[in-house]
Amino acid sequence: MAVTPPLAPRPPLADDRAPQSAPPDPAHPLRRLAHKYETLVELRRARARGEPLPEKAVFQSLAREWPGALYELDRLPLEDIESRLRSLRATLEEAAPEQPWMRPSATTTLSTAQLSTSRPA
Repeated sequence: MAVTPPLAPRPPLADDRAPQSAPPDPAHPLRRLAHKYETLVELRRARARGEPLPEKAVFQSLAREWPGALYELDRLPLEDIESRLRSLRATLEEAAPEQPWMRPSATTTLSTAQLSTSRPA
């Protein structure tokens, strides 16, 4: 049974830049999470417009900081990613309570630590 890749690769951006957004406050986990979803939305919208893929390092950095983010990028409908971003923004503006999926889990923290120590530098 042949497996079809979820997305066809595209040529790199002419200027090899990632989508631009403000860097998150590293001390604020919800801001970091919102930045992740902003990045995913920007990447998906760029893909929908037919823009070329950013350089490989953009995806490597995203995966290093957020294990599973590339799965979300490839598999979640854009509407779901945008919904998560809206929920995060509402929580950051104190217009909505924090939801359980917004909290980092021990598993994610452990996985990130394991990945960072198991990869060669």
